[in-house]
Amino acid sequence: MGATDLLSLRQFYGEVLGLSIRPYWEYELDIQVGSSHIQFTNARRAIKEIYHFAFNIPENQINAARAWLKGRGIELISVEQEEIFFFDTWNAHALYFYDPAGNIVEFIARHNLANADNNEFGSHSLLCISEIGLVADDVSAAIDKLVEAFDAPIYDGGDGESFAAIGDENGLFIVVKRGRIWFPQTGVYAEANPQQVTIPFAPIAKFAALHDKIFSVLEPLNPELEQEFIASWERIEKFFARTELIEGRPFLIPMGKFIRSLREHGYDTRLRAGQSIYYLVLSRSQKHGLRSDQATLSFMMMPDGTTHVLLVQEPVIATSIFTDLVLDQLTVTVEVEELLTRLLLQPID
Repeated sequence: MGATDLLSLRQFYGEVLGLSIRPYWEYELDIQVGSSHIQFTNARRAIKEIYHFAFNIPENQINAARAWLKGRGIELISVEQEEIFFFDTWNAHALYFYDPAGNIVEFIARHNLANADNNEFGSHSLLCISEIGLVADDVSAAIDKLVEAFDAPIYDGGDGESFAAIGDENGLFIVVKRGRIWFPQTGVYAEANPQQVTIPFAPIAKFAALHDKIFSVLEPLNPELEQEFIASWERIEKFFARTELIEGRPFLIPMGKFIRSLREHGYDTRLRAGQSIYYLVLSRSQKHGLRSDQATLSFMMMPDGTTHVLLVQEPVIATSIFTDLVLDQLTVTVEVEELLTRLLLQPID
């Protein structure tokens, strides 16, 4: 998420709310919120970027949360003197406030979750990021894209035109129409500002069932493009075999064997291979060089021997959604094959 004053956000989330801040960089701020992270970067645009996000708290501590926030000098957003709002169909209580950037922050106690806590409320009571606002010109189309890409359930269909919630109580996309006023009567119009959302890998049955027969359901490629794809794999295999690369970064040694294994499975005939720094990047791009709106699957080997496999799918308006899989050993696992299947189902572009 973009922000123009990272220092004020660092002081607010780190000192006022008491959340853990990863080592601070001038251009980036990474905040741990329970099992989640929220990251701000220096905004590239001069205009103010405002976002909405929510944190789950223990279902029995909404009043304690209000007292805790007020004790830190944080003014809550109120409507007709009401500061806590009850959502009957969600069986949840929530409260709202602004951070220094003007973002609309929500604490929500979801009574359907068995997460009650009788200890004193504190920063540890912020359990996870459970909502991210996603602004679209066409809410219905955005819903369809999210459901298709992630097999995500519709939690609350709303009116289907200006509002809907996709996911579950531990993670929801709040999809709203551009120009809608953010709840509760904030006077802030929803705008589609650039943001990235990373979610941990979870198997999706419809994709897992396809990976054994994916090549048979894909349309044949133009022979010239297929040869171009194969040539890209030959180049990338040579890149990762360079002696000077391996000598300085021995943790990259398994990459050569992994690339050969992918080629043996036939992926070199349907995907373009490339690299960014020392990452293997696969795509369905017709041309060398990628646009920001194209789907990619990246394999990022780390010095500790682990590998992050990151699938980036076509953005939903200004929101890019990343699926992150962590491998202890770089091999073609069932999970990797599923992510490859998801990429193969993207159109040639």
